[in-house]
Amino acid sequence: MSDILSYFGEIIILTAVSGILFMVAPEGNVKKYINFAISICILAAIVAPMISAVVHLPESIRYEEEAWEDVSAENFEDIENAVVKASKDEIEQAICSYICAKYGYTKGQVTCEIELDARDISNIEITTIALVLPPSENEEKIQRELEEMFLGRSTILVSEEEQ
Repeated sequence: MSDILSYFGEIIILTAVSGILFMVAPEGNVKKYINFAISICILAAIVAPMISAVVHLPESIRYEEEAWEDVSAENFEDIENAVVKASKDEIEQAICSYICAKYGYTKGQVTCEIELDARDISNIEITTIALVLPPSENEEKIQRELEEMFLGRSTILVSEEEQ
């Protein structure tokens, strides 16, 4: 913050001194050259910090890259595993909520367990969906609907809960 204040302070002082020089300059052809020189000085004072920042930008980028390289692969692996687990939990909850809402079950009556193929983190696939439902005649209908919903790429297992 103090750098910004000192920068503006320098610009204000330079402008004031330039104004005084312009006022005391002799009239005639020389005054337009003095005005031009003063304008160039003020422009240079305004642009200098920006040029300095652009010149030092590659250094700051290099330092940032070095800081990122220090992060170990284990940290990335832990993050990926956490994201996969959170996604798995969300998908399981979404499937349970969908089945409950469509077929009139309560949340506690339906359980869902999915298996994911997360070998390629950019292409995670649901391999198996296992649903446990209360006894009803909707099992086959739910199984067909989920197979259609997941384009037949996932194994759908629907079973009745044991009483």
